[in-house]
Amino acid sequence: IDEPNADEYYSSMEKEMLGIYISGHPLEKYREQIAKQTNINTLQIREAQEISNINEESANTELITTRGAPALQDGQFVKFAGIITSVKKKYTKNNKIMAFVTVEDLYGSCEIIVFENCYMQCSNELIDENIVLVEGRLSVREDEETKIVAREIKKHQLDYLFSCYFSDCRLVNNLRVGGVGGYCGNGAYRCIVHYY
Repeated sequence: IDEPNADEYYSSMEKEMLGIYISGHPLEKYREQIAKQTNINTLQIREAQEISNINEESANTELITTRGAPALQDGQFVKFAGIITSVKKKYTKNNKIMAFVTVEDLYGSCEIIVFENCYMQCSNELIDENIVLVEGRLSVREDEETKIVAREIKKHQLDYLFSCYFSDCRLVNNLRVGGVGGYCGNGAYRCIVHYY
């Protein structure tokens, strides 16, 4: 196993054998990037559900917020990213395919409902351990876990950053180079490459 894939392999084995990640969550190294590209996570969903339960028990009709953000609303547009842990395909009464996909982020998991139109566009991405970006709307129902009804699911485009040295200037010019770059002596150039 080569070094970059070794961490993913061992994380996958930990999750499969123990049901949890011991050495670290595979999304941890992408935490900042995911936070910039999404507008919700399972921690926010869980907090909103707890606040909603408190409101129901106290019969308080005020709109409560979660950490300064507005409470979650049924039908609200969301962007959510995580790693697929389960895909269950079903057929409706009208013989249309749909799927219930469990996606886990750094804080927990969320069920994603994928109807036929979306399923036909993204079925190739619905594979266990794929990191995906889900765009859709919230389904907030009383006495049920909050779910996301997917409009679009795509493989998450994470930047894999690595440092490398080149002895040929032409190679550097043909790559997407960002941030740091420069001549290191002995005919070598050092750069940070964004791999997409």
